[in-house]
Amino acid sequence: MTLFYKILRTILVTLVLLALVVPSVMYAVLSLPGVQRTIAERGKEELTALLGVPVDIERAEIRPFNKVTLHGVSVAVAPGDTALKVSRLGAGLRMGKLLMHEINLYQTHLTEGQWS
Repeated sequence: MTLFYKILRTILVTLVLLALVVPSVMYAVLSLPGVQRTIAERGKEELTALLGVPVDIERAEIRPFNKVTLHGVSVAVAPGDTALKVSRLGAGLRMGKLLMHEINLYQTHLTEGQWS
């Protein structure tokens, strides 16, 4: 009986530690400037391919665990002709959908936007 108790205790302690450590490590990794730069570059590539026009993103910021903010977003329809320029674009992100390769945004906020 004591062996069963020790195994059960070890499993429970491991699960609790994982529940605390994994989110902390994920946040630390997502806070690294290199990772955020990579996310901004990937976002630029994906949005350019999706919209068919050049998209520029100066930087991305991810806050725990469901907020994404893009800074310096601009969409150009032709060289020198910017259709949309936003100082800051923030959105809530449903992280669970990312596991299914879906992006689900809610509560979108635009700051200092200009469009034509």
